[in-house]
Amino acid sequence: MLVNFSENPKVKQMIAISEGWYTISQINGQLNYNDLQFGLVSLKTGAENFVFQYKIEQNADGKVSFAEVPKNSNDGKQLLIALWSRLQGNWTLLFFRNTIKSSLPFRFSIEL
Repeated sequence: MLVNFSENPKVKQMIAISEGWYTISQINGQLNYNDLQFGLVSLKTGAENFVFQYKIEQNADGKVSFAEVPKNSNDGKQLLIALWSRLQGNWTLLFFRNTIKSSLPFRFSIEL
């Protein structure tokens, strides 16, 4: 998908910023650049909303630009709830969605 953009300085800069950890997705005909270093905002199965996700746009002159995709604040809230649960020792909520019980031989908790 990036064949036409591969030599573009802005595209090269985005790839350098993500240290090569990126994907390009196409949603409803729109190309999106996804920085994989920080992962997804949502834990929902099939989610494609990355913490750093940008629309790739090209104007009539061929100039490439990136616009950050707006985030759903509810996804961030749900992610924090799941991560807090994980910190408290509930590994199944985050990784296995209650389909497989955690096989860890211990539990830990953090008191603040």
